[in-house]
Amino acid sequence: MEREKMAAALSAIGLSKSEADVYIYVSANPEAGAAQVSKELRIARSKAYDALSKLVSMGLVSKISREDDKGRYYSSGSSVLKGLYNNKVKELGDAIDYMGKITTMHPGQTRIKIVEGFDGYKLVKESFFSRLPKGGDMLVIGSPVQFENEELQRYIRHFDLRREEVSIKLRIIFNESNAPRLQKEIKKLKHTKCRYLPKNNSPAWVEIYGDNVMIPLFSDNILTIAITDRAVSTNFRNFFEVMWESAKKI
Repeated sequence: MEREKMAAALSAIGLSKSEADVYIYVSANPEAGAAQVSKELRIARSKAYDALSKLVSMGLVSKISREDDKGRYYSSGSSVLKGLYNNKVKELGDAIDYMGKITTMHPGQTRIKIVEGFDGYKLVKESFFSRLPKGGDMLVIGSPVQFENEELQRYIRHFDLRREEVSIKLRIIFNESNAPRLQKEIKKLKHTKCRYLPKNNSPAWVEIYGDNVMIPLFSDNILTIAITDRAVSTNFRNFFEVMWESAKKI
């Protein structure tokens, strides 16, 4: 197998080209030192050290230090490489299974999915958002009383910045209990209008993207209901407009 093809194949376990080159060289030249690796592969010594450190941390290479030098490197053998590859295959299989569970898009057909967890919420939101045309609009009704998830807050802030970049307009109606905290943040955003409802204790909100609707529910975990249906979306849009007219302006 040619060196270039071997290096490309090793990217499957997360090695860069230079890391793969170093791994191949050490495997073929046991007891190689960093200086030797640097010279033979014509890379900076610091880059050789970084690559060797990465390989040692992954268990692909072992380092033995001697009194007369700074260390020699040996390949840990093909069994370690095979184990790393099998782990990656399993991770990819798990990802494929998960994507199959949350897939909601079949144009012209009503689809309803329920997904759990923060990752599920993000994947549904990103899927619906990606289908909006530049300059399109999204609507949000309500927001949970408890909104303490820092990871979720960071994600939504980043999401809003990306939304601004493609000029997606947002109108949001949130609960009065969140008005003091949220209105300062929302006023900084472009293409954004907001109003608020009388205080309530709803643990959910509704997000509308074209023909798609998502309803996140918060308790100990995030549970997201994802709906793809034009009639359902239209009904939610009509409901939003009624709520918008009765909601209070900031």
